[in-house]
Amino acid sequence: MSRWFVIALVLVAVACSGSSNVTASSTSTSEAAGWTAMPSFVAPGPDQIAPNPVEVWTGRELILPGLFLHGTDRNLGPSPAFDPATRSWRTIAAPPVSMTVPPTGRVAVWSGRELLMFGPSPAGPNATDGATGPTVGAAYNPTTDTWRVLASLPDHRRIDVGVWTGSEVLGYGEGSGVSAYNPATDTWTALPTEPAVLPAPQQAPVTPAGFSVEAARVAWDGSAMVVADQYSGHVLAFTPGGSAWTAMPDVPFSADTLVWNGQQLVAFSGDTGSLATLTPGGPWEQRADGPFQHRAAGASAVWAADRFVVWSGLDFDYSPASTPPRSGVGGASWNPTGNTWTPVVPPPGTDPAPGLSTTGGVAANDQLISWSLNLATDGSTTITAATWSPATGGAG
Repeated sequence: MSRWFVIALVLVAVACSGSSNVTASSTSTSEAAGWTAMPSFVAPGPDQIAPNPVEVWTGRELILPGLFLHGTDRNLGPSPAFDPATRSWRTIAAPPVSMTVPPTGRVAVWSGRELLMFGPSPAGPNATDGATGPTVGAAYNPTTDTWRVLASLPDHRRIDVGVWTGSEVLGYGEGSGVSAYNPATDTWTALPTEPAVLPAPQQAPVTPAGFSVEAARVAWDGSAMVVADQYSGHVLAFTPGGSAWTAMPDVPFSADTLVWNGQQLVAFSGDTGSLATLTPGGPWEQRADGPFQHRAAGASAVWAADRFVVWSGLDFDYSPASTPPRSGVGGASWNPTGNTWTPVVPPPGTDPAPGLSTTGGVAANDQLISWSLNLATDGSTTITAATWSPATGGAG
């Protein structure tokens, strides 16, 4: 989920990212055979595209909840869903609540039974620019193909980032602190308002806690919600049932990705290719830099099977200077065994032209699913999909 801030800016301008660039001198052979092209999805109607898309893997389907917007309030519309086993797409109806696109992001998680999604409601016709209404929620059950309305977050609290703990949603919101949602009782619990004040760079738009919500990276490490600030490098953890935040070692670079691999936290910078891992209780350990020739800002990044995979970021090699960011030649995967990187070619269907596509992806069991949203000059939208597996892509 680390690429969304960059992608949001690109999509708001109706320009989207391509794929990241790697050098030819990386350590292993290219995993060109690792991608399997899947059928495309043609978007219905002229709906707008959400500038901060979210994605959820249910164990069976990739769902892009609320990808399409409609109406003057930009309410969330239908959701595309892709089943890699049947190689088919379907359209899920819009959620039964009035939910709009927030300034920072929406929270969507998979509970093991339902997709739980939370976001702000429209603020109303007399609101100031950027204002939103109370945070509302909805749950989607793919077995029954039905939505249900969830309890709204009380007292105008908000959540900007969140995780699923196994029994509840933990969400952190600027000025609201932590809120916990229990789907079994359909109730919210307000937890500590803000973490301890930490120093932060003067140039970063930060909360009183020294965190920039727009640059907050969140992961569930099996016991706590871990939030890392991309600008300052500060890392804090909140344990369910606790009453305070715990400071963790700072990330040694500006990380735009934070994931949990089952044993360690993995932090990655698309700007520099830097990668580090942290075992709970220990320090960050700097690993081999990714073989990126230029910035891979906004790249998709997941832990898939036994390795960390980065692909489809923005290549900021301005040559000539007037050239906008464009896709490069793919990405790379990092294998902790041997601490080596292997080039990964672009997924099938990724448009290499500047500003015409953006990609995302999720870990799906022993593989990953990449999706690419392509905006044509006539306004039509097509989503292409592909799957990738280390077993078929080669060893790193």
